[in-house]
Amino acid sequence: MKKLTLLFLFNFFLKNICFAYDPFGVYKNEGIASTTHFEIHWEKDNADVNYSPNVWIDKVKLYLEDAWNFQTPTYGTPPGTPTNKIRIDIWNHSDYGCTAWGSPPSIEIDNGYVGFTRLGEVNLKITIAHEFFHCIQQRYYLSEIAFRGQHVWFREGTATWMEDKMYTDINSYLDYADSFLSNPQTSLEIRNGGNDPYSTVLFWMYLEQKYHGKIKDVLVNFKNNGNTSVLSAIGCALGDADFGDNFKKLFKDFSLACYMKDDPVYGFTDDGASQLPDVECVSPADDIDDYYIDTFDETTAKIIPKERTLNHLAASYVVVNKPSTLTEKTILNVCTDGIADTDWGFWAVKVLNDGTEQPEEITLEGAKFVGNKGYDNFGGSSPTDIKQIVLIPSRLRKIGTNEPYKYLAAITPSYLKKAEIYQDGIKKYE
Repeated sequence: MKKLTLLFLFNFFLKNICFAYDPFGVYKNEGIASTTHFEIHWEKDNADVNYSPNVWIDKVKLYLEDAWNFQTPTYGTPPGTPTNKIRIDIWNHSDYGCTAWGSPPSIEIDNGYVGFTRLGEVNLKITIAHEFFHCIQQRYYLSEIAFRGQHVWFREGTATWMEDKMYTDINSYLDYADSFLSNPQTSLEIRNGGNDPYSTVLFWMYLEQKYHGKIKDVLVNFKNNGNTSVLSAIGCALGDADFGDNFKKLFKDFSLACYMKDDPVYGFTDDGASQLPDVECVSPADDIDDYYIDTFDETTAKIIPKERTLNHLAASYVVVNKPSTLTEKTILNVCTDGIADTDWGFWAVKVLNDGTEQPEEITLEGAKFVGNKGYDNFGGSSPTDIKQIVLIPSRLRKIGTNEPYKYLAAITPSYLKKAEIYQDGIKKYE
């Protein structure tokens, strides 16, 4: 189901009916047409102003069978088909469409998409791709309650991915990308309201980019685990026993891709990635006094590191800018602390004066879960000197909210090469 119609239709779906043009299921002047796999119903007296009824119905018939031929060879047929045909109702829906549970399922779509941002035929293509994938998804769900349950981000994110899979030139996922990228601190699996479920298409795109064909495996594993855990299903699809190292690496690298956008090595490879909005970043300091260390003895210098929190399967983007009062090239130490465990990912992206972005992974080491990177060309005027560091922490756990981590970005004298954060909240330079 697309956009905001889920809450409105929920009570109807529980009764296995779908609210059509006439709420009692009777058209005043009904038209009926059939294809190999679909039976189409529409109200003849409610034709859209952009298309004659026959032209629109012909387009519906064409794109329905295209969806069947594209999707079923890989993902299987919807329940109750092909013995029974899937019913399609076309009316002035005022939204993209919706899919009802059943054997076979049924679909509603708009009768022309008047007033929508795209041309009617373009919307028709992606809506049919999306809603038909919901029909197929039902073969992997054990009940309607599970299908309408808490895993909305999985159901809608993968259906939105199918839109782009079938029609790569439309890039409809861009409609929802800002919902994800403007709030990266929200956990991947709790994005269940508004446009948020659809915005998880970015994750599913990245999964298929790195592991082609895995969405099918996730669906199969999700059915096998009784529809209890999408995260476990992903882990198993990636070769983990459950939620394991492969999933953690995938999400850590996905968090970097959200920043790098269309970078050919670290970003998304889809042709629309260059149009992605920038991910929301936070800046801890633009004032040199906030992180410049100029008084210390040669053994220790102490300052309290900054502390933030993250939800599980979420990321943050912390920007350290070159202070305006910095006039010479110096060393910037970036230090991170996972505090309680190693289930953290830390990337640091060097942004050079010429605009080049160079990611480096910060690995947590030792019992204190500390990682460190030193950059000795921070703040210089050369095109290859660093003007900014973007620290990207990601929380790589299956559960958890407001998990704390610490970081330090400290400009230090040239002979200080390393910074460490201790678990008692004190940082030390060596």
